[in-house]
Amino acid sequence: MIHIQKKLLGVSLAVLFLCEICFFVISAEKTLRAESAVPDLPAGVSVTGGAVSGGSGAGQPVSDPGVVSRPVPETPASESASIETKKAENPRFVTTKYGKIEGKKTKNSYIWYGVPYGQTERWQAPKAPKAWTKTKSCKKKKKGKGDDCLFVNVYKPVKVSEKAGPLPVIVFLHGGGNVGGTANRNFSEFVEETEAIAVSVEFRQGAFGWFSSRGLSPSDHLAKGGNFAMLDIRLALKWVRNHAAAFGGDAGNVTLSGFSAGARDVLNCTISPVMKGLFDKVISFSGGMTTCSIREGRRWSNEKLAQVLVRRGRFSKKQRALKYVKRMSRKKMKKLLNSLTDSEIKRMVKSTGLRLTNFPQCFRDGRVIPKSGFDCVNWGGYNRVPMIIGSNKSEFSNVSYQSMRRMLTKNPKTFKNRKQFYNLLKKAKKYGCQLQSSFYLEKVASKYCTDPYHSPVYTYRFCWGEDKKVAGTDYAKYVGAIHGMDVDFLLGRFIKGEAVTSSHIYNKSNAKGRRALSSRMRQYLKNFLYTGNPNGTDASGTKLERWNRWGRAGSKRIMTFSATKTKAKSKMSSRYINRQKCKRKMRRGLSKKTYKFLKQRILNDRFFV
Repeated sequence: MIHIQKKLLGVSLAVLFLCEICFFVISAEKTLRAESAVPDLPAGVSVTGGAVSGGSGAGQPVSDPGVVSRPVPETPASESASIETKKAENPRFVTTKYGKIEGKKTKNSYIWYGVPYGQTERWQAPKAPKAWTKTKSCKKKKKGKGDDCLFVNVYKPVKVSEKAGPLPVIVFLHGGGNVGGTANRNFSEFVEETEAIAVSVEFRQGAFGWFSSRGLSPSDHLAKGGNFAMLDIRLALKWVRNHAAAFGGDAGNVTLSGFSAGARDVLNCTISPVMKGLFDKVISFSGGMTTCSIREGRRWSNEKLAQVLVRRGRFSKKQRALKYVKRMSRKKMKKLLNSLTDSEIKRMVKSTGLRLTNFPQCFRDGRVIPKSGFDCVNWGGYNRVPMIIGSNKSEFSNVSYQSMRRMLTKNPKTFKNRKQFYNLLKKAKKYGCQLQSSFYLEKVASKYCTDPYHSPVYTYRFCWGEDKKVAGTDYAKYVGAIHGMDVDFLLGRFIKGEAVTSSHIYNKSNAKGRRALSSRMRQYLKNFLYTGNPNGTDASGTKLERWNRWGRAGSKRIMTFSATKTKAKSKMSSRYINRQKCKRKMRRGLSKKTYKFLKQRILNDRFFV
């Protein structure tokens, strides 16, 4: 009996032991399942405080309750970054892939000037910069010259909120007709209020950056179409992806922006297949959609070479020089191109000037830019990302005024009297500004929205300067919100030398309203940089005026920005400029003489007409 009881006890203990093992296995399996329920994050995407940042869903709250937020690491990490960063004792020092750099600290930002992102030879694709061993000083502004211009300026806010995490990055391409301009505009106040990293890019200008000729033989197949500057921008964007984390930025949340010709380059980046995956959002400040064919580009290049030969004294007339250039063998063409000095290349396109010509611009080479150009948008053949498209109400007013003053200087009898001059100026402003402003806004937005699966598109029209009570009667009547004024407000730079307009327009009487408008515009942009949606609250927590997406005709789809002397004004508008209607009104509403003058003398050869 005792023997049987011992056997039963042994069996019971064995069963109990087996049950414990089974329970442990089941518990372990449940734990593993729970851990595997958290998905792996894509490269360049980080989770911050329960919000995912990066890509088109940047900054959107996590809606799936099954997804568990991972804590933000002290050192931001990105799979796209090729460097490891540690929290430096002195934030002015940053270690890049190519060497250590030292910046400077200002009241509201850390700045690194002239950081190399590449190097290049004439009419070749850019390459990575040479590494350096000693700490490179990046405290002073640098000016790009010819091919020696592949650098960026980086701005980082001194103070950020504790919950900010890795900061969004905005990359800025400067204006200047792709001929001049500079990357040295001050972003200190902008990064302080938006809590973002700003990277201003210098790239090749003029014929250094865009030149198509049968005499060229670039080693890289992407450079054969002549879009050298676009390849510079491509390399700069790669640099940003790889180095954003070193400056405290989010490599998975990069917004590409630009002003004027820089905005045109930004829009070209959206249709470029080689730019895919290098940016997550886009902002266009007064940029149009223009490209040209290789044939047009070579015709233009031949004309510039003919002018060089005339200046050298080889020919007395341009037409003879042009015939010679067209008949040149490839070998002789190559020899001529190799003989050009930096000053001769620069002189090919000194300035787009008052003519506002298309050149230099991107060539539809089928490599960097599709041969169909912006028509590829119609079937979704572009980089779909959230967009802000902006324009100023009086884009053309300063150009029309300068054009007419030049006519008067050349021939004082062009106008009968002062009254006729200003009467014609009013009409030139009215129709010219409508055509150019709509070319930058309505035409661009409508084009991108032909794609039925387009990403969100937000538009605005900047109107400060149109109110005579704020800017003065004469200024509002004849000038108004000119080209580039919105960038003044975004950066908060109204001082002489940095403002696009006369400093006396920015006076003490309207200072409070200007500052309020600057702050409001930056708050909208801050929301967009973080989330891809400009809607949200301002710095005080007050809900901003709803900014609707671009929608159907007749709906309120354009945000307007203005201000009184003391308060900012922002509201949605349904006022839409129809370009064809504008042209018809101009033709029917003006006398034949006035229409002829405006068409031939003021608007002639403008790319936006």
